[in-house]
Amino acid sequence: MQKEDLRIIYMGTPDFAVAPLKALVEGGYRVVAVITMPDKPVGRHQSVLTASPVKQFAVANNLPVLQPTSLKDPGFLEELATAIDCVDFILKDSALKYNLNDNADRKKYIDEALEYISKFSTPAEQEIYLGVVQKLVRVPIDALR
Repeated sequence: MQKEDLRIIYMGTPDFAVAPLKALVEGGYRVVAVITMPDKPVGRHQSVLTASPVKQFAVANNLPVLQPTSLKDPGFLEELATAIDCVDFILKDSALKYNLNDNADRKKYIDEALEYISKFSTPAEQEIYLGVVQKLVRVPIDALR
């Protein structure tokens, strides 16, 4: 698989998280989504919103940016599911979180995702999250239950 064919989700917010994202972009990797914290109010009256360093870089490089208030938010999960087809790697700040082409990493991701899903209170939220996991790892929903 060529690096241009890999689909990467990058998660980060602070200054130090920009350098790895920049290296990915300049290296020709395909970043399909950047997940970062929502813009923060600054100033005396907290009336001006300021984007995170990662968002500023992503916007300058025409990368899709997602800014959930919570990773549990069903709206964010639906947005993530429609923004991507499937991914090969999930990176958090500068560290590889999951290599979804590696069977052991894929199993670890699925196990952690299913444990996380079990904490949701409603079946509707569970279905949304299972749909996202299915798209990420290219595994049928029935196989995740």
